Amino acid sequence: MIKRTICIENPCHLKCRDAQLVVSYDHVKGYEGMPEKSVPIEDIGMLILEHHQITLTHYLIDKLLANNASIVTCTENKLPSGMMLSLEGNTLQLAYFILFVSVTSRSVKHVVACPPKNFPTTRFPAPELLGYIF
Repeated sequence: MIKRTICIENPCHLKCRDAQLVVSYDHVKGYEGMPEKSVPIEDIGMLILEHHQITLTHYLIDKLLANNASIVTCTENKLPSGMMLSLEGNTLQLAYFILFVSVTSRSVKHVVACPPKNFPTTRFPAPELLGYIF
């Protein structure tokens, strides 16, 4: 099934109800009379947030990521500034997390020089490039 891209350009509150993304304008000045709108979460592939007064619940974020949807936030100029992706589907990122949690600071140089045999074949970045200071 083809996933939908939802772009939110107006201030609103996003929440999850009955496995649906609900767009509510109840507490937004100037939009009080607008009816709620909803979209099934399983149909969403990407949610783009283009306004700084959009609020959303953590439960909605969790449900979107569980259904492999990505969430993109934008700047005032409507340019993407960040993206939130599910870690379950990203095996390489998950392998990095497991590796960094399991190693001690003394063995970091050895791990970077000689990654485990079952580790993905892509180049392993140096810890200082990832922001880790050992």
